[in-house]
Amino acid sequence: MTTKTKTLEKNGFSKSILPSVWTRAFTSKSEWPDKEEFLDVIYWARQALGILLGIFWGLLPLKKDF
Repeated sequence: MTTKTKTLEKNGFSKSILPSVWTRAFTSKSEWPDKEEFLDVIYWARQALGILLGIFWGLLPLKKDF
């Protein structure tokens, strides 16, 4: 399977011309040639959000008054 990622080769090492995954995640209208990277960002963002919300709701002192 080939990808459409542009690379720059220098001294035998290839480097992607695309910005990092985190830069693309927080930039609007960024291009995602590899859809697996995009889905990985969505997955880990949901995990982080779930942990943060879990900690927040766990520390919030809720009491039932009847």
